[in-house]
Amino acid sequence: MKALFLSDWGSSLRTRGLELEVFNREQGTSERYSTKTLTFDTVIANHLGGFVTWPALRWLSLNGVTLMLLDFNGKPLYTALPDCPLNGPRRLAQYRAFVERRLEIAKWIVEAKTGAKLPDNIRDLDHLRGIESKYAEGQFEAVGIRRDHYKATDGINALYNYSAGVLEGRARLAVHALGLEPSLGYLHEPRNYGSALVYDAMEVHRTQALSFALAVKEETGPADFYLNHSRGVCLKPKAARAVVHKFETEFDDREAIRFVEQLCLKIEGKRTLGWGESGHRATVRLLGHGLGANHATLTRAGT
Repeated sequence: MKALFLSDWGSSLRTRGLELEVFNREQGTSERYSTKTLTFDTVIANHLGGFVTWPALRWLSLNGVTLMLLDFNGKPLYTALPDCPLNGPRRLAQYRAFVERRLEIAKWIVEAKTGAKLPDNIRDLDHLRGIESKYAEGQFEAVGIRRDHYKATDGINALYNYSAGVLEGRARLAVHALGLEPSLGYLHEPRNYGSALVYDAMEVHRTQALSFALAVKEETGPADFYLNHSRGVCLKPKAARAVVHKFETEFDDREAIRFVEQLCLKIEGKRTLGWGESGHRATVRLLGHGLGANHATLTRAGT
């Protein structure tokens, strides 16, 4: 990912002739980009008072640029994706697999996340989700985090929420690019106004999102956060930009695409390539921060 990050009250995107003009009030700069000089594939904007024109949205789409609008706490509010062809046969296979093999595919997703083979006696989705939840809780406990979910009460939870929000945008792009229906997931329950398959596609990368939050926490202090009474602890622009930079420099969008490609093969009943080492590699990255994580705790969480 190569991102353009906007976080102030006066930023704007508009077109000037055949070029995109980006006004960044925070930095006091105005830059123009043509198709040949474009240096980013994603625009990430915090929920402030800037604006984007209709011609600018068209320009972004024609040039394959994703636009993400994030709330103060990192929750994605809006995502504009480049046009991709829908895959009718693949979506039919997705619906059929949901009816006939949902538990099998959900189990495969959890195995990809944990890097461990799960027992054959998984009774139902609630049983499987209990195993996945225990694994996730073990990861947070291993690095000394008490997870408080969407309304953060401290800096590290706010950083993880923001990191997860950026990750959701990358997973959504991968699902969209491969022509799948984002609302119909396997591990996550399809709901109104939800994107269950996007959340499924995020699972294998969540440890990496946590590692980004831990790394940025070491670079930030209390002055980089503020309290919003309705959303909890939120990030100021410096911290938010640092999270985005981690995704720019260390997150590989090709891995996100590759996982969804493997998920497509699983949905279509075809043989998948090994993904089990992914969870292990992410755990190693997490341990590399030296924050007291215990490998046994992490691996036992998936059993």
